[in-house]
Amino acid sequence: MSVRYYWRNLCQDIKEFVKNCPTCQFSKIPTNKQRSPLHPLPVSTRPMEFISFDHKRLTRITNKGSSHVIAFICHFSGYVVYAPVPNELAITTAQAFMKYIVGPFGIPVLILSDKASGYMSTFFAYISKLLRVTHKTSAAMAARTNGYA
Repeated sequence: MSVRYYWRNLCQDIKEFVKNCPTCQFSKIPTNKQRSPLHPLPVSTRPMEFISFDHKRLTRITNKGSSHVIAFICHFSGYVVYAPVPNELAITTAQAFMKYIVGPFGIPVLILSDKASGYMSTFFAYISKLLRVTHKTSAAMAARTNGYA
């Protein structure tokens, strides 16, 4: 347009026309990335109120038959509890949770984990419901399936 025509505020008028033109708006290619909404984590007010946990595979099986370790992390104090476990099954995870967290420290209000099968099973959901613990998950499972975790 600026090659053939000229008037004062030409660019501004074109921008305003395109912004209000229905055909232009429907055929426009979006240039900004769509972002997922953020859901911030709550702030813990006392020890062991909010904990995260995840399994880590050991390089070798221990003398007692443990091939994994669960790390429980307190969001208030940063205190970490390590629990040796023989596998990543839901029942094993729930038993370790009861033995190493609920027994010594009491029932937490909120737990955070990734979307591994041991945490997403109906058994673990039942334990969380029974104890009245809110269980939130992160989107970290995608990285694990690609071999990065």
